[in-house]
Amino acid sequence: ETPQKPRRKHRPRATVKVKRSRVMSLSRRLIPYSAELWARLGPIWRDISSASSEISVFLSPDWTEVWLQHFGDTVRPSGLVWTIGDGTPVGCALYSQQTAKLGPFNVTRLFVNACGDHLTGMEYNEIPALPGYRDAVLSDFVAYVLESGADELALTGFKSEIAATICEKWPSRSCEGYVSESPFVALNRLREEKRHYLESLSANTRSNVRRTLRAYTNHYGEPTLRRAADSNEAISWFEQMVKLHDARWKDKGKPGAFSGAHVNSFYKNLIRSSVENADGMTRMRLDLLRLQFGELATGFAFNLVYRGRVNFYQSGLAYQPHDKKLRPGLALHTLSIEHYLTEGTTLEYDFLGGEPESIQYKRSLSTDVRQLAWFELPLPTAKNAFVRWVRHSRRKLRSLTRRSESKDS
Repeated sequence: ETPQKPRRKHRPRATVKVKRSRVMSLSRRLIPYSAELWARLGPIWRDISSASSEISVFLSPDWTEVWLQHFGDTVRPSGLVWTIGDGTPVGCALYSQQTAKLGPFNVTRLFVNACGDHLTGMEYNEIPALPGYRDAVLSDFVAYVLESGADELALTGFKSEIAATICEKWPSRSCEGYVSESPFVALNRLREEKRHYLESLSANTRSNVRRTLRAYTNHYGEPTLRRAADSNEAISWFEQMVKLHDARWKDKGKPGAFSGAHVNSFYKNLIRSSVENADGMTRMRLDLLRLQFGELATGFAFNLVYRGRVNFYQSGLAYQPHDKKLRPGLALHTLSIEHYLTEGTTLEYDFLGGEPESIQYKRSLSTDVRQLAWFELPLPTAKNAFVRWVRHSRRKLRSLTRRSESKDS
């Protein structure tokens, strides 16, 4: 249904039609940011997330609570709760607004859940809602954004089907951004089919993997993959991983995912809360893995395990420039996937996305792929039309500059 036009006054109730052709009335409640936000929102969040088997680790109560503790005073998000007539909560979300200067204009973007500019990753994002209420909650969420005074809505790492639904309800058809691939390995299916992981890959990929593992073993010794036993060991490995990770990105002239002491301390707090006493099913478990060949530490993986799904978040790899046959990422992923396949409790190994283009190593090592969206939805105003024109012009200029530099080199 086409969302209602924005009104100046706060509209506490929303009436929308769902696919079953009956009218569903929702009440919307705003919880302003304060030190007590999670104490008020957390129990509702836990109940709603526990009712969905598809909820992402980035929407888990464990991740969200630590994120709020760490970034709450900086981002100052508010909570939204949708309830039905008897007061039962059926949907919830966090949202925050960030304003940046673009030419003569201040542009205010509305972010959804535990994300924002230059903070932490967010993938498989959505508006958590009970089954049967999602369409109604999304309709009222769009209506709320239109009333909020923001210039645009940032859909960061949204599930593609949820992003498509929001776009259908949006009053203008202008949409900027991209769709990213999130390749994964269907571990449970491999177990059911009684297949080895390498058998599911192409002949070329199998050959590359075996060549890499053979070269490492011949040079340094047999491989050992181990998970950090406790939070102290995990933090020690994390610091080693960050050094390798940052060095690699510095060579590319770009900041790494862990740049900045404030962001870095968030991940250490996450480690302290999620390495021990977490099952990876009802509670998020953080796996810090270290791969060694003999005495050589080849790489570290930072994996988030929730609802039986392994989410590969980041890594730090020790490259050996003298021998191109030694591909540490290929070795680390292959042995990690075989570890989780043998473990028997995990359903998937997800490489995650975020990149506008297809990443070859992720596709070659995966069995399946999903789509995630990074969209910006501007409100239909003259100001936003000009902002879009400025952004388009800047992107075109950067593209022409890169082409010119490429020809000169």
